[in-house]
This record gives sequence, structure tokens and C-alpha cells, in this order.
Amino acid sequence: MSWPNSRYLVAPRWLSDHRADPSVRVVDTRSPALYGLSHIRGAVFVDVRNLHVAGSGPGAMRAWVGRVVEAFSDAGITDRHQAVFYGEAFGEIAARGVWVLSYLGHPGARLLDGGLDAWLAAGYPTTTAMTSVARAAFRARPRPELVATGHYVLEHLGDPAVRPLDVRRATEYAGSEIRAGRGGHIPGAIHCEWLNNLTERGTYKGPAALASVYADLGL
Repeated sequence: MSWPNSRYLVAPRWLSDHRADPSVRVVDTRSPALYGLSHIRGAVFVDVRNLHVAGSGPGAMRAWVGRVVEAFSDAGITDRHQAVFYGEAFGEIAARGVWVLSYLGHPGARLLDGGLDAWLAAGYPTTTAMTSVARAAFRARPRPELVATGHYVLEHLGDPAVRPLDVRRATEYAGSEIRAGRGGHIPGAIHCEWLNNLTERGTYKGPAALASVYADLGL
């Protein structure tokens, strides 16, 4: 398959071939308990799930960047590393890790397609041995153009060139399930749950299939 940005996605075989490369840092994003039970050899744990941001204003973003820099420094990640994130099969938290690293200007953020499930299905081993890495000085170069702040979205409501995409559950979009401050969705938002990007195995659909999904939405 030919991906426009193929560098973001790696297969289990690629990771197996490159896992011993000192320039590759494997990042487990599941949970401390699951990491302790078994993980890919050499992987470090980063609690990406708790690296959420409280708001998109300047102060909140600065505080968030500081927390993220600490987490990635503890994980020994520098610009010299290709950081390959993985979770379980579907990898929504791992994908968040890739986005965060890319937002901070890191050139080598990767996602293991299909996560740990795909790794195991391919017959590759795991370990319980804890990984020890030297703390590094992670350098953040935020790319604010990748963030749509609340103010930006509000200013562009109704703008035909700006289309909010709601990737939550259909029940959240409809407002029958409330997991945020209020129910419902941003006016004009198109709904496409994030799971629609994936196959039943948790790997990404091919480029043509994904293009069709978003073309059908008018994007």
C-alpha cells in the first residue's frame, strides 16, 4: 500500500527488524499493570493517557508542554530517536502519543499498526524484564498550527472551508451519552467515529478505503 505519509506507520516486521537499533525507542502506552505483565523487549512505558491538556489557551498549553517534556525526557527520547508507540490492537492512546510528539516538533514519531495484538499475531515475543534508559533532554518545538483552539473553532462556525470532525461515539455526538461538560456536538460538526479508520483486527484500512470514508462525508 502506498501511503502519502508512510513514515508514521510501521508494521510488526519492521519493528522486529529495527528493535535493537539504538536509534529506535519503543514506547508502551497501555498501563503500568499491563506493561509489567508483558511488553515488547526494550519498550519504555509512558503514561500518554494522562498527558491530556486542560484547555487550548496559551497558559494551559505551556503547562501541558512542560508536563510532556518531563515525560518524554524520562523516557530517554531525543531528536535522534525514532519513537514507535504501541497500545493494544486499536491503539487510540498510542496514536495520541504520535500526535503529541509530532506537535512538539519531533521528526520521528511512529505508530505500530495493529499494536501489541498484531505483534503477537506475527509470532514475535514479549518480556517481563523492565527497561532502564538514561534520562534525556527532550527538546520541544511546538507547532501551534496543528491545534485548533476553542476560539478558532468558534470564529469559524459556518465557514464552509472549516469542517469540525467529531470522532466520538454516535451516542456522544447525539447527546444521549454525556462524557464531556455538556451533551451534543459542535454546530456543523460531521460525525465519523475513530473506529471507522480501522479494520476489525485494529490495523488501519488502506489508503483507498480511508479516502472513500472521508469522501462520503464530503471532506
